[in-house]
Amino acid sequence: MIKLFKIMLWLAGISVMLLIVAVGAVCCLAYMAIDEKPFDVPARMPDMDASASVYRKLDLTNVLMSSFRKHKKGEAVDKAKKVELNGKEVNAVLIAALVFAEQALSGKAGAKELRDASFADGAFTVLVSKNINFKTPFGSYLNLKITFVPGIQDGHFKAEARGLRIGSLDFPVSLIKDNIDVELYRVEKSPDGQAVLDVVSGLNVEKDKLTIVYSPEKLLGFMMQKGILDGGAMLGGGVPLQGKE
Repeated sequence: MIKLFKIMLWLAGISVMLLIVAVGAVCCLAYMAIDEKPFDVPARMPDMDASASVYRKLDLTNVLMSSFRKHKKGEAVDKAKKVELNGKEVNAVLIAALVFAEQALSGKAGAKELRDASFADGAFTVLVSKNINFKTPFGSYLNLKITFVPGIQDGHFKAEARGLRIGSLDFPVSLIKDNIDVELYRVEKSPDGQAVLDVVSGLNVEKDKLTIVYSPEKLLGFMMQKGILDGGAMLGGGVPLQGKE
């Protein structure tokens, strides 16, 4: 009986030790994964030369005006147009998009989650700070850094994850592969996703270059359908997109 009691005490001691180790491991992981504050991202200004270069390369005003006039005359409209942007140009577009998104989503839930987005070494990096909505001894934010390569091919969105970090911990990208596939499928089936895929037939990242292939005719049709462009103003020589300079 005494021996049995000793064995039970020994097993209980081991169980307590394992529990302490497990709790310690969880606390350690939480300490490294949870942060007190969201990402502190300094305000960035787009490179003015790069922004001007993007404006010239896209040349949307002339492209859309030309497409509209050809359409009215019954002439064939260009089916596809290719635009290549370098790293500085892509980052200029991203900064402008972040500012626009912050203004458009101001006051809405989740508006502050996307902290930054940048392009370098042939991949995009996104910083997201998620408030877990409850206090812990380590903080209340999950700061995620995701690096990925996006694309559009054969009428579908695609994305290859290159890196995943939560707090100071690096995780295998396989953990989010299924989530990415589900999200891409959801976006594809949404009205906005269908509109993008209808206009943009190709999106490819290669080293320090982003290549976009789109249809001016379908872009024109989409913008006129949404009331973004005024056909009369275009025929009259008005500037439909960027406004008068």
